Amino acid sequence: EVALKEEIVAGFDRTLNKWLSAHGRGLTPDQRKALFFVNRRYMQTH
Repeated sequence: EVALKEEIVAGFDRTLNKWLSAHGRGLTPDQRKALFFVNRRYMQTH
């Protein structure tokens, strides 16, 4: 259960990294951190 969640989060981070490299040029490091945080929280509650 936990391992599966880790996998999902890791895959989600990779997807988000791809998205950020394509679209995130204007974001500050803090905004990036916030995105990762929000996305992780979202993944944990859905």
